[in-house]
Amino acid sequence: MFDLRNSDVAYYEISTEATIAYCGLLTLCMLPLVFNSHIQFIHIRPISNERLLRFLAWFAFSWFLISTILNRQLIMNVLTGDMAQYRADVYDGWGQESWMVGLPTSIRFIFAVINSLFGCQWTLIFLAFFSYYIQKFPKKYFVLFLLASLSGPLSGIINADRSKTAYWIMTIVAMYFLFRPYIEKSQRRTIVSWGLLLIGILSLYLAAMTISRFGEKDYGEVSGSQGGLIYYWGQSFVNFCFYFDNYNPPFIHLGIIFPFTYEHVLGIPSGGVVIQQQMTESTGLSTGVFYTFIGQIIMGAGKIVALVYCFIYTFASSTYLRAINHQKEVSASSLYLFFAFASVVYLGLFGHYYTSSSLTFGLIAMYILMRLMNKKTQ
Repeated sequence: MFDLRNSDVAYYEISTEATIAYCGLLTLCMLPLVFNSHIQFIHIRPISNERLLRFLAWFAFSWFLISTILNRQLIMNVLTGDMAQYRADVYDGWGQESWMVGLPTSIRFIFAVINSLFGCQWTLIFLAFFSYYIQKFPKKYFVLFLLASLSGPLSGIINADRSKTAYWIMTIVAMYFLFRPYIEKSQRRTIVSWGLLLIGILSLYLAAMTISRFGEKDYGEVSGSQGGLIYYWGQSFVNFCFYFDNYNPPFIHLGIIFPFTYEHVLGIPSGGVVIQQQMTESTGLSTGVFYTFIGQIIMGAGKIVALVYCFIYTFASSTYLRAINHQKEVSASSLYLFFAFASVVYLGLFGHYYTSSSLTFGLIAMYILMRLMNKKTQ
């Protein structure tokens, strides 16, 4: 009615089959989380190796501080420049170069590994809440982990990207509700106040970026930023249905599910943006849109792979979460896996969250560290 669709789906009529697939597959993936959400009422066992947890907090914060200082000019370029143009340059492959580019290969490799270790920023928010409300560490460790997690939004700013900031906001809200039963009532008002302050500051960036990209666009009866927001929030359903009905990838690229293996083991260029660009060049469709995590898997690997993914995910998450909920006490690594499963759906509203090698590496590496921290020290 308001002509808010992109050109590829402007005249597409949503089919009943695609609607059933959209609602049915998302519901299927959510069911294990719905039926096993009472993990919050189980006792959570503190970590045994407290020394490693403290070291990780200081190490993550130190890396964040170093990265921020060395990236400060890149950050200021975006915040004080033409955000829309910077984003267009990223899409065209002309984004700003990282400070690590000029380093010797051996040193750059070490720094890249550290970067990837903290590549999945929700893990640091998880550790912030865990260290303070479960481990009962001093408040400074909560602050150290939380500040370190801001490397996600800052990385997004460097690339004039809003998704990483949006994911950070979504994650901190989710973590608050995950740990809420373990937070004393007297502490809730404080954390909510500080959380709203941080969310407010980051929301200013999201607003500035949105205005920069959509402020002058004409969407007919609904224009500018308002039209841009409606355009974005309504994309997932329409685009999923369009891809479900009309799209077959020119080739199967499983890097959409296994980005680290494809990129660093097989040497095949991977990652969500890379695969989108390849599919756009091959099909002529603008594949860099929102279509939920299932739709993005369809874009990269086709419907059959997406269906298999949904069934395997549902079976694995249901089996594991049921096992957790039969325990009277769970470890930090078990709670970590609970959110890891949940994050596929929770952070998959727009696309598949785990499409980059750094995200999958960070997710697995941090889980290994959690297991190590669970081991008792002499």
